[in-house]
Amino acid sequence: MLREDLEVLFCFKIGKELEQFKGEIEKMDLDEILARAYQVDAIITIYELLLEMSRQLGKEILETVILYPNLLAFLYEEWMKEEDSHMQELQESLCRSLGEIQNDQAGDKKEDHAA
Repeated sequence: MLREDLEVLFCFKIGKELEQFKGEIEKMDLDEILARAYQVDAIITIYELLLEMSRQLGKEILETVILYPNLLAFLYEEWMKEEDSHMQELQESLCRSLGEIQNDQAGDKKEDHAA
């Protein structure tokens, strides 16, 4: 099978998986959907990235992942096992910003006392 044909099949496969996932989400009540909001966003992002990556994937990997069941769910679960620095980066940014606010306020107080 040609690489281009495999790419089309791969995109079709992940599209069907996303469609099935969305169908499952639509059956949930609002609280369940909100509780799984990160998962929904992550799986959609994984799907979009895979679509973009499909152009660069080799024939061998396409042949393999086309046959892999529930690829999007598997990749999401693997992503959840990764150490995420997003929250740490956010916390460090917040601390820096709070420190800047504190320094600005301290500078304003010094100016008030000097006047």
